[in-house]
Amino acid sequence: MGTRGPRRKVRVAPASSSENVKLMRCPTWLDVRGKQIWNDLLKRLAATGVLRTVDRHALGLLCNDMSKLERYERELSEVGEIYTTPKGELRRHPLVMIHRQTQASVLQLMKAFGMTPNAGSLIGSIPEPMETKKEGKIHYFRQPTK
Repeated sequence: MGTRGPRRKVRVAPASSSENVKLMRCPTWLDVRGKQIWNDLLKRLAATGVLRTVDRHALGLLCNDMSKLERYERELSEVGEIYTTPKGELRRHPLVMIHRQTQASVLQLMKAFGMTPNAGSLIGSIPEPMETKKEGKIHYFRQPTK
């Protein structure tokens, strides 16, 4: 069923302290590239305040899938998406379907963490403060211009 009515901001539970999030251990089952992605995403997500310590396994799955996706893209660029069977028929490489499924999984997990343009607007992260020159005060929302 489709979305009905006006879009609503998703309420986010208060994030764990940023210190706890920064201390989250990388899952041991990630490969080398997955661990690099983990370190990068952990810094970025901890800075937004969206990440909680209970999100460790979901973040691990995202890093694992992103690592696999990079590997599948490299392999498909080497062997091509189409191959010829011994009978001379042209067929799509089986890795193409696996690649698409992994892309869908990555996109779904990225949405869960607010890492897509639409998902980021729905999560309603706190905007960066903007200092007004007139008053020297910090405002979180832009004031309408006259």
